[in-house]
Amino acid sequence: MITVKPHFGWDNVLVLANKQVELFITLDVGPRILRFAYQGGNNVFKEYAAQLGKSGEKAWMIRGGHRLWVAPELKGTYYPDNQAVKVKVIDDFTVSVLSAPEGRNGWQKELTVALSATKNAVTVTHRLTALRDLKLDTAVWGLSVMAPGGTAIIPQPKLGAHPRDLLPTRVVVPWAYTSLSDPRLTFTEKRWLLRQDAKAKAPIKLGLLHTEGKIGYLNGNLLFTKTIARQPGATYPDLGVNTELFTNKEMLEVESLAPLTRLKKGQIQVHVENWTLQKVNGSPLTVKL
Repeated sequence: MITVKPHFGWDNVLVLANKQVELFITLDVGPRILRFAYQGGNNVFKEYAAQLGKSGEKAWMIRGGHRLWVAPELKGTYYPDNQAVKVKVIDDFTVSVLSAPEGRNGWQKELTVALSATKNAVTVTHRLTALRDLKLDTAVWGLSVMAPGGTAIIPQPKLGAHPRDLLPTRVVVPWAYTSLSDPRLTFTEKRWLLRQDAKAKAPIKLGLLHTEGKIGYLNGNLLFTKTIARQPGATYPDLGVNTELFTNKEMLEVESLAPLTRLKKGQIQVHVENWTLQKVNGSPLTVKL
């Protein structure tokens, strides 16, 4: 079911809902998916209240929710998405939202959001269209800004054995400000965890070439999962990672990346994420993703 109504201080917010869950997509700015929740329940995404209901700012605004960005992270990444979007209703549970062209970057962004009619499952298709021949390699970048208080869960592949397995199999990239001794990080054989902490003094950012498919975010009894795609042999941004996590005292981001590519005018890079939402009992070390 699709409706458009005032919300978050904006006049036009598209609500995509089935009998259990709902997504709120901004039409006056964006494209942004600002809410994913059980109907009437807690939002799994962070909301920056002071930035809601506004538009036309000259600077980029984080606002919260899920957005489409472009890697590598350069000045052009922060292009303000503060204008109205065009919306196309595809069917009762699928919509496409198209941003205004980003003239100085030479591209245009589009999100297609497809909610299952019967399950707590969403497919988010990100599209980046080149409006001219691009002069640098770029990658579609999907960022979900999660509500504070939760823990990201990264399943790990089964351990190998020495001396049988002599070559490296995992890529882990810490950013310059990241301490691997930070207590928000937990490393076990089967799962790596990153906990969001409102008292944290410094941010953490970690990238991985993730091979296990899913990443979870557990906040209370709400478990959000995101399927992370991987193309074997492809070249990924940021020293070769398809998954990144960032956290500070306000939120935690679960991020996925497409491979780097040099787009010609009219070419489109497509990157797909699949989401689920569940109510669960258990800890970050025990819940089933």
